[in-house]
Amino acid sequence: MRIRKIRQIRIHTGSLIAIRALTSTLAILLALSGCTTSVTQQAKPPADQATPTATPAASATASSMSPTCPLTIPNGSQPPNSTRDSGWHGNGALWVDLWPYSVVFITPNQVTSDGSLSMKFSWVRGPKTIGPLTIEGRRLDAPAPPLQSESSSLGYGDKGFLPTSIIFPIEGCWEVTGKAGGASLTFVTLVLKFNVNPYIAP
Repeated sequence: MRIRKIRQIRIHTGSLIAIRALTSTLAILLALSGCTTSVTQQAKPPADQATPTATPAASATASSMSPTCPLTIPNGSQPPNSTRDSGWHGNGALWVDLWPYSVVFITPNQVTSDGSLSMKFSWVRGPKTIGPLTIEGRRLDAPAPPLQSESSSLGYGDKGFLPTSIIFPIEGCWEVTGKAGGASLTFVTLVLKFNVNPYIAP
C-alpha cells in the first residue's frame, strides 16, 4: 500500500501550487529574520527540493532568532512502498517527511490557544522497527520549554506509517528526535510564524 503524504499546505481554499527555487526562500528568510542561517547535511546525497511562491509578512525578528541554525537537508532516503518525495529523510529504520529546506512556516490557524505552534509531520517506521513513536526536542538558539507531540496509533499500529503533530512552544531553531523500537532519527528545523502561508499564492 502506497504511503500518502499528509502535509497540510492548504489555506481555506485548499488549493495547492508549485513552489520556486531555493535561493528565493533563503533570500526571504535572511531579509525578514535579519540573520544568516547555516545549512548542514546529516547524510548524503541532498535531494531536489522546492521553494515557496509568495513573499509573506513574518513576525520573526533578529532579536528572536539565532545567527545560525544547522538545518537538516533531507538525504533522499525513501521509506518502503512510499511515494517519491524529496522531503523524506531517514536512516533505514526511521524516516520523517521534512518541510522544504527544513523551514516550518506557522500561520495563525496553526497557533494553539496557549500560543504554541503546531505542525504536522509524517513518520515511517521501518519493517524491523516495531513499537510506539516518541518525539522529543529542544531549541538550539535560546532557552525554551521542550516541545510536545501528538500522534494516533488508531489504524496505524506499532509499525509503518504514522502521522504526528509536533507542538513547538515558540519560534526558533529546533532539534527534533523521533524514537521507536530502539531506533532514533534526529533533524534540525527552523520554525517561523507568518501571517500567510508562503507555500500558497495570495
